[in-house]
Amino acid sequence: MKRCPNCNTECDESKIYCHNCGSLLGEAESAPSPRIESPTPQTEQQTSQPKNQKKSILMPILLSVSLVVIIILGIGLGITISDKEYYYEKYWNKNEDYYDLLNDYRDIEGSYKFYTDHARILPNDGSNIYHKYGCSKLDTSSFWIYNNELAITKASPCSSCCPND
Repeated sequence: MKRCPNCNTECDESKIYCHNCGSLLGEAESAPSPRIESPTPQTEQQTSQPKNQKKSILMPILLSVSLVVIIILGIGLGITISDKEYYYEKYWNKNEDYYDLLNDYRDIEGSYKFYTDHARILPNDGSNIYHKYGCSKLDTSSFWIYNNELAITKASPCSSCCPND
């Protein structure tokens, strides 16, 4: 076995550099050489071993993090799906209410159109003047509703709502 002239460490006969300090192994009589900072084949071998250990430690950590992310996304998607169903039901109910109100409006609109086109209102105040539905001069406390032909024979038209009758 050779001894390093710099640090006095025993080294293998086949080595050129000391595995401890990196000095050139040569003749024992030579003066100690300054420490070489560049990596030697021995130090490269030593540093490659921790890299493999780092890779072996890093892989389970990455797998664990990936698994956690997948679980969180799965839970998030589950919540999203249930939220989607909730909002769909909520929207559907509001949509259904909207169509109910729209149908009610159309019924009222149809009734209004019928009354304005086919009926005349004769107040029970003795004035003997008939009005259209919605006239501002109509007293709605007590009245009779007649079809157009009968109202025309019984009374005269209101000047503001039935000027052409």
